[in-house]
Amino acid sequence: MTAQDRPPVSRLPLAADPPTDPLARTCYERSYKRGREPLNLHKALSHAPEMLNIVNELTLAIRFKSSLPRDTQELIILKVADIAHGDYVRSRHVPLAMGWGASRERVAAIPHFAASDLFDAKEKAMLAYVDALAKNEPVDEALFAGLTPHFSSKEIVEITVSAAGYLAVSRAGNALGLKPDPGHDPDKPSKHQ
Repeated sequence: MTAQDRPPVSRLPLAADPPTDPLARTCYERSYKRGREPLNLHKALSHAPEMLNIVNELTLAIRFKSSLPRDTQELIILKVADIAHGDYVRSRHVPLAMGWGASRERVAAIPHFAASDLFDAKEKAMLAYVDALAKNEPVDEALFAGLTPHFSSKEIVEITVSAAGYLAVSRAGNALGLKPDPGHDPDKPSKHQ
């Protein structure tokens, strides 16, 4: 199937598939080894293989090299996607959050976490921090101090980089007009990336 025969994945024209650039090819091969097509995010970013590689390495590090539990990571990602109106990121990560134990009610409560009894004090402190970071509001001393009883310095850095990284992915997805990945069910819980 040629690029002209495939449906668009973003506002950009489709890049070569398979990619000719070694960095983009490596990203695609990782997807194929996991038994799936490359994500629409990968397909759009493959126009700039160096950027694709950076985003891919960052998101893989956030999810697989962080000491934060996966359910915590998914709360961070979904809070950022909520604030950034990151529909593509949300479509990818709602099923992951549910796959890692979040109920539909808990996912739906993320925008209003402060008033919800579905989150404990530790989660509320983290979500308040992520909320301010994603909204580009000042993180004052009191807000930051709310993290320290619950999280180590390493975990605070991981929360910060996770939120900032997925804020970039959410905003890039919006700007590029990323379409949902084909065959992906945003309502079905999943632990698969």
